[in-house]
Amino acid sequence: MAVMNAIKGIKSIFLTLATTVGSNIGKVLQNKGTVILPPLSFKLKA
Repeated sequence: MAVMNAIKGIKSIFLTLATTVGSNIGKVLQNKGTVILPPLSFKLKA
């Protein structure tokens, strides 16, 4: 049982880390995306 609890703990830590990293990457991409995305969307529409 101890091993299973340890695995659950590690999984939750990884999920928390992944969420934090993911949201940070999302913020960075949003900041840079405002510069990068408009030209791309114009190209896709045209």
